[in-house]
Amino acid sequence: MIDLTGRADARLSYWRWFANRDLGEDSGDFFRVQVSSNGGGSWVTVENLDTNQSAAAWTRREVRIEDFVALTSQWWLLLVGAASIAAAAAFGCVFACAGVRRAMS
Repeated sequence: MIDLTGRADARLSYWRWFANRDLGEDSGDFFRVQVSSNGGGSWVTVENLDTNQSAAAWTRREVRIEDFVALTSQWWLLLVGAASIAAAAAFGCVFACAGVRRAMS
């Protein structure tokens, strides 16, 4: 849990890779990035790649957290993936705001 109370312009950046060999064949293949501002009580999806998508290259993403959830003292990050013939990975999640950087692994 990260306290974002009173922070300005908090951002999350990460690198992700999602390779899906057989597009559209398995509805259970996905990679999702979600955030919560209430300690995990509810989740908001920041990015969702599903069975009809493939991004088989390391891709850097950066989002402004406040575009998705309020900046509270109970902020959480959740990376979720499931794959049968797909492969997913995330690396180097970095949280940054108000001149403070915090790496998460």
